[in-house]
Amino acid sequence: MGELMDGLLSLGRLGRGVLRTELIDLAAVARQEFDELSRAEPGRCARLVAPARILATGDDTLLRLVIHNLMANAWKFTRDRDAAVIEVGTHVQGGEAIYFVRDNGIGFEPEHARQLFRPFHRLRPDEFEGTGIGLATVRRIIERHGGKVSAEGTPGDGATISFSLEDTAHQ
Repeated sequence: MGELMDGLLSLGRLGRGVLRTELIDLAAVARQEFDELSRAEPGRCARLVAPARILATGDDTLLRLVIHNLMANAWKFTRDRDAAVIEVGTHVQGGEAIYFVRDNGIGFEPEHARQLFRPFHRLRPDEFEGTGIGLATVRRIIERHGGKVSAEGTPGDGATISFSLEDTAHQ
């Protein structure tokens, strides 16, 4: 219950304060997160696929939290895979940089995609730990940055969470 309350308070605070924008390498952040997750579960067979750099402009602390939450979800939902693969990347769509975290985990039914970003909405609460705040937090941060977030998934075949940011640099 305490963890849930902390999550609610954090979610509420995301809408306040000044954004301090700077250039951040999301690929480096993803590698750091992956290394921490791997150290916490050394017996796990998992691989990170990421380019050398993914540059974006935004609030360093908040974008680190986005990558942390997305990597933690990908890690959690690939735990039953013999060889988990988590991919972090970017592409340009309609002149806009789109960033993503993709995994080969359990996936989800496409009709549930929009619900994933609602606070406390959990598709499989009996099978996976969590409070249901992580993706709601991601959505709130991305919207504060003038961007959008979306999810795609296929049951048994993984998920991709994509987001855009206003005023970004990509490479």
